[in-house]
Amino acid sequence: MDMVRFVFPCYYVFLLEKRKRVASGILVGVKNTITSSFKIIKHLDESIDKIEIALLNYWMNNHYFKIFSTYNPPNNNPSLDLISVNGWTIVIIVISDFNAYSQNWGYRDGNLAGDAVAEFLCSKIIWSLF
Repeated sequence: MDMVRFVFPCYYVFLLEKRKRVASGILVGVKNTITSSFKIIKHLDESIDKIEIALLNYWMNNHYFKIFSTYNPPNNNPSLDLISVNGWTIVIIVISDFNAYSQNWGYRDGNLAGDAVAEFLCSKIIWSLF
């Protein structure tokens, strides 16, 4: 994809390009005064699990942050093991469109993605923001 389309003054722009789907890809912008790095953890590929995961590491005011951006297509059963939330000295944020349905957060019915996200939330020492 032509990165010239994604020019934002005062920002570094990182892209996990879309693959084979209309609703795919992750675009992240970071203020250029913040020290950061971007890593593609998993892209949409030929594997059974179609989840996309990108990681933004950034440092600000002597604090280290990890931000995971994910997209999980509908009807996919995601493996969330690639979202590493180990460590007490860093702030970890997960921002996602999981396409996850669960009675735990108000849906009448659930799906496999909802089960995976609920298990992920219960297995980690984290705070959840809905």
